[in-house]
Amino acid sequence: MAPTKSDAINDEGSASLLLLSTLSSSSSSQGGRKRQREDTEKHRPLQDVVACLSGFPHEQKDELHQLIESLGGRYTRELNLDKNTHLITELSHGAKYELAAANPQTIHIVTPSWLHTAAKSEQRPFEADHSISSRTAKSFSSLLQLPSKQQTRSALVPRLDCALRLSHENQVQRRSLFQPHHFYLLGFEGGNYNNENLKLQLSKLIRRANGTIYWELNEDVTVLVLCDGCDPTLYKAAQIVSQHHANLPSAVSPLWIVESYESNKLQSTRLYPPVQSLLPEPPDKTLSKKSIKAIVSSSTASNSNVFRGCLFSFLKTKIENDDTKSSSCKVLDFDVQEQAAFVKAHGGQLLSSKLVEALKGDAQTRQDAATAKQRKCYVVCWGGGNPRVSTSPLVSQLQRDNLCDVLLVTPFWLQTCVTVRKRVPPERVPMILMPQTWSMKFVNSKSERIDEKLGHQKRLEVSLTGFQGTEKAAIIHVIGAIGGLYHDHMSSTNTHLICKEKASGIKLEKAVEWGLHVVSVQWLYHILEHGYGGAENDPHGCEKKFLVVDAAAKT
Repeated sequence: MAPTKSDAINDEGSASLLLLSTLSSSSSSQGGRKRQREDTEKHRPLQDVVACLSGFPHEQKDELHQLIESLGGRYTRELNLDKNTHLITELSHGAKYELAAANPQTIHIVTPSWLHTAAKSEQRPFEADHSISSRTAKSFSSLLQLPSKQQTRSALVPRLDCALRLSHENQVQRRSLFQPHHFYLLGFEGGNYNNENLKLQLSKLIRRANGTIYWELNEDVTVLVLCDGCDPTLYKAAQIVSQHHANLPSAVSPLWIVESYESNKLQSTRLYPPVQSLLPEPPDKTLSKKSIKAIVSSSTASNSNVFRGCLFSFLKTKIENDDTKSSSCKVLDFDVQEQAAFVKAHGGQLLSSKLVEALKGDAQTRQDAATAKQRKCYVVCWGGGNPRVSTSPLVSQLQRDNLCDVLLVTPFWLQTCVTVRKRVPPERVPMILMPQTWSMKFVNSKSERIDEKLGHQKRLEVSLTGFQGTEKAAIIHVIGAIGGLYHDHMSSTNTHLICKEKASGIKLEKAVEWGLHVVSVQWLYHILEHGYGGAENDPHGCEKKFLVVDAAAKT
């Protein structure tokens, strides 16, 4: 601390007061500026960081973006090798991850714990301590070595035993927990008694919560459960399946099953990735290689060519929360690189200047001008407003030279085509598959209040009746995208039944009996445009305007 005037009098005497006072003032000023600069740097530990996020839900993205800025860093929506210094993710796959992993000298790949550590320590942490591989090593190490009581309690088999011995009342409460999911278990074979026992107990727990288990991979699987410490080649195969399968199933550790059941709430699958083996690979990998070949071929063969021969471009308009009446209503966004990876995984080609030049050369040699109309270029649009393809020079050139038939679609169109295994005319379900002038809304946790009689703060849990084929597939994708949960088999845990006009049957009868909201599909379109509160921003929802049957009145 700089000396004060009283210090100067005591130490040097009154004769030196004027000189020391001057020096003190100067030193204090310089020291103050230095401390201020140090404090500023201390509270801005990430001032040279430009981060990009991948694989997080919208709410968590917003929180992480705010945290990055509060620590002095900046963020971008897209990954740019010339700008970004860090990729923050919990997933070891995806287009952004692959791009960053291919450029380790340019971009650090870290988990969100890196940000939280920076906030606590007010210093920039070492990236190596927060890498995905570092987290995986620690997780697997804890499974191999169980020296402490806390680690012993977290061992899976004892926890499974406890979960299976829950009281009958607790089991009844959990009977529909896994109902929406179809499971496929991997890596538990090979003659290891402990693994076989673990598989048996997991299967019991899944069935007890009404989940479906398949012994062969098929198009209905939604969750891949990998035995922790499985063969690395099998682990890699599961990641490939997660990206190429029609349902994009999540690959998880068995711990996800246990903790979801214990808490009676489905946990985020991103927080429970499977753990690959850190031990040397076994010399005989014949079985795992055969398994990989079967898994990959069965999951990709039927869907890999859906977009074959088609060109794709992406048009993301400026996304804003244009519904100022409700701060809890957020606009639905999509990641461009993830959409591009999805297209390429199913046979599509991304529009490029080389492709345009090739098409122009082909146009000069062909005799039949109608051939151009056979080629399709799909412009995938989202964000609201009137999409203007003129903003894309390549698409404008296609139109100007009549090289392709340009069609505007939404990301839901991509997902629906893969689900039904064919390219469908977007006008078949125009409100979902064709771009609209309004931006699509995401129903987040602040607007999940459905009805007091159904329980406060319940999420949208929806079933359908009367819908088939393309329309049904498109609606299911929308339900998931806005934050809801689709149930193929309806139960009393549902909050809504979306009913097609003049539909009837057991689902409708049960929905009336249980007092659920029975609404038309127009209700879904309305909240997709305006949010859960509707155009009037009613905190109790807008179901009354779209009731097919007044279940409350009949009960």
